Amino acid sequence: MKDGQGAIVEHITRVLDRLAKGSLMVLDAHFYRSRGMSFPQAMVVDPAGAYAEASRVLPESMIAMMFKLVLKSLGFSIIEVEGAVEQLRRGDSSAFLSLVSRAAHGPGKGV
Repeated sequence: MKDGQGAIVEHITRVLDRLAKGSLMVLDAHFYRSRGMSFPQAMVVDPAGAYAEASRVLPESMIAMMFKLVLKSLGFSIIEVEGAVEQLRRGDSSAFLSLVSRAAHGPGKGV
């Protein structure tokens, strides 16, 4: 993982463990089997791929909610969050990665 990603992964894990524990357990088991990494790691390494793969395991609405919870917990506006998740639905990770990068490195945001 790149510099700063470890803290983001830990934050994502804490948020999802608190707010979506059962779903996180199911997805972690799946992602460890399929990719050799946790679901939060996959969210940071390949968000669009993780979104698509997770949507084959649990309902897409649940996966969207999990990604939204993570971005909201990082302090982003609902407009930024909805836009990033809509792009993930279309297979584009760029907005999500930009927000995560801002959270990891930008002032006023943080984990």
